[in-house]
Formats: sequence, C-alpha cells, structure tokens
Amino acid sequence: MKSFFFAFGVVLSLAGTGVLMLGASLFADARSGELHGTGISVWVLDRWPEPGQTARLEVEGHGGYAVGIDRVRVWLDGRELASAAGPGASWGSTIVRDNRSGRASENVKIAVPIPSDAAPDRPLQLTVEVDYVCAVPTGAWETFDNVPYHDELALALAPVGAGGVPLARARYALQPLGLLALWALAVFGLVWLYHRRDDAKHRESLGVAVAGFMMCGGIVGYWEVARPLSAAMGSPTGAATVLIIAFVTGVPWGSWKLTKGDSSLGAWRLTAASEASGIGVDFGVLADALRAAGLTVTARPGRLSATGDAKTRVEVRGPDPLRGLPALQVRATRYEPVVHLAAALTPAFGAVKLTGKSTVLTVQPGERAEQVLARETERAMRELDLTRKAL
Repeated sequence: MKSFFFAFGVVLSLAGTGVLMLGASLFADARSGELHGTGISVWVLDRWPEPGQTARLEVEGHGGYAVGIDRVRVWLDGRELASAAGPGASWGSTIVRDNRSGRASENVKIAVPIPSDAAPDRPLQLTVEVDYVCAVPTGAWETFDNVPYHDELALALAPVGAGGVPLARARYALQPLGLLALWALAVFGLVWLYHRRDDAKHRESLGVAVAGFMMCGGIVGYWEVARPLSAAMGSPTGAATVLIIAFVTGVPWGSWKLTKGDSSLGAWRLTAASEASGIGVDFGVLADALRAAGLTVTARPGRLSATGDAKTRVEVRGPDPLRGLPALQVRATRYEPVVHLAAALTPAFGAVKLTGKSTVLTVQPGERAEQVLARETERAMRELDLTRKAL
C-alpha cells in the first residue's frame, strides 16, 4: 500500500509538471473554446445573447516584439454589424523590453448587436475581421519591422429566447459543478484516509499522493471548472482567478475541518496468547464494557461508536461475534476505555495486551478495569518520583 501511494503521488506530480510546461503553448490560443487563429484569439464574453441585445467579444492580437490592433469588424451575411478601432502601431521606433517579457499582445473589446429578428437557438454565422500590426524581428541586433496582418475568422453565435439566459447559464454550469463535486469527494476521501493512517511512513506516502493530486487537480480545475463557471457567470473581471483560488484552497480546507476529528483517534492493537476463541464475544459485551467506562454507545452491525466528554471518543470495528483478536480494530482518543474493552475480552482470550502509540500494558484474567487503571496510575507516579529524584 505504501508503494502504491508513493507511485501514485509521483505520477501525478510529474503529470502536473508536464501540463504546466506545455500549458501555455497548448491552450494560449484556445482559452475561449470559441475562436482562435495564428495571430489572434477571440473570447465570447456574452455567450447567450437575446435578439435585440448585444454580445461582447474580446479580441487579442499577439506576436513579435509588440502588437497593435488597427480595427476589428464583425460581419453577418456581408453586412457589417459592429466595428472598433485600436491604437495600432503606437510604439514608434523604439520598443522597451526585458529578458522576462513574454509574447506581446493587445486586446480590444467590441459590442456586437444581435438582430432583433434573429431566431433563437439558430447560430448566426459571423465573420470577425482583424487588422493589426506586429513588430517582427528582422534578425539583426534588436531591430524590427512593422508588418501589417489581416485575419478573418468564423464564429457561430446562437442567441437564446427571451428570458432564456438564466437557464442557458445553468445548463452550462452543470458540467463544471459536477466535476467540482467529484473533486470535492476525491479530496475528502484522501484527507480522510490520511487522518485514518497512524504510522508516519504511510502518512508520508499518502501525503505525497495528496500533494500530486492537488497539483494536477488545480491545473485541470482552472480549465475545466473555474473558467466554465466564470463564463456561466458572464465572465466578470477576476472571476476565474477567485474561483480557482477557492477551488484549490476551500475544498481541501473544508475536507480537513470535516475529517479532523478522526486525527485524534489513535489505533490500539489488542493481542493475546490465544488469538482465537471458539465461543466468540458478542459486540453487546463490548458495548456494555464501554458503557461501564461512562460512555454513550451507538451500535451498528460490526461497529461501535462511543463518546464521553469532548475529548473522549472510541471506534470499534470487527466481526460480530468476535472470534479472533486480529480482526478487531480499535481507535480511541484515550486508553481508559480500551482497558475496559480488554477486561471484557479476557474471559474468552485470557490475558490481553494493549499496545498503543506510547502505552503498553496487560490485563490479566479476573482483573477489573478499575484495578488495571489504578495499577497504571501507581506505576506512573513511581516513575515520576524517580524522575524528580534524578533531577
């Protein structure tokens, strides 16, 4: 199991690193999922316009040392619906850049009126024309030429009926919300497993798996959850950033808070010279032992849950009736209730040894739990006196 979790985390980490390295080139021109070309990208900000309303587009030109958009035109069946002017080549003869400067780009927004006679749910075959200028390196030392470009791209934009925008947004949000639910369930399961593991080696391995899962999940979540949800909200400024931050922080934090109660439950191993018993021990006997320790017990098939004060919890799992101690799983915040369980098991299994994270003791046949606890208290006091004398 340790090897599996370690390998799982390593594979996910490597996959996440690969996506980070390749993400810019793979997705830079396809962020809208609607329209992209060699030197321009188009985002549809209003995906579901109604007839007679306007649809906002954002056009980006990119490439070279610098880029300037001269004009954007949107056509429908040979008729110009809208146009917008940009600053063009505004950099003059000098462009200031540093070694960290990435691809040059410039954005222009344009509002496209939707014809009032447009039929709902029938795509309008629009043509987007972009005239722009790129400062293209000439190959000589830090020199460039301003090269004009003209690109035309086709865009199918389907208007919706009157009052249909909320329903269209809700339908569009279903898939990312479903992925978000699956993500939350997976993170909750991993965090729950992490809290259930008690030995440090397995926790370390599972921690690597969780880290790799978070890395990949955050990258995929940006493209498949944050961006679609932002689009469903109308693409408000900064919405995708806020959503991905909530995606990678809120879900893990909530999962941690919901499962943190299990982290205080330590595992106890109960062993005996005779690991098996022919008569078996009914879970009702174990429930009575926990009640004798002052706990409130909830019984389900093959499971007991007991609580006392805010710091006392016990979980017992195993076959009912119990015929072998190796099949018994005991987790508890304190050792006193476990002593009561061991005392209830001695008639069937003989002397029972309790082994916890920092406690090892044995309950002999015929000993009551109160006697064992008193003996342990006396032993602890003696060790404390010896420690004080040594100091």
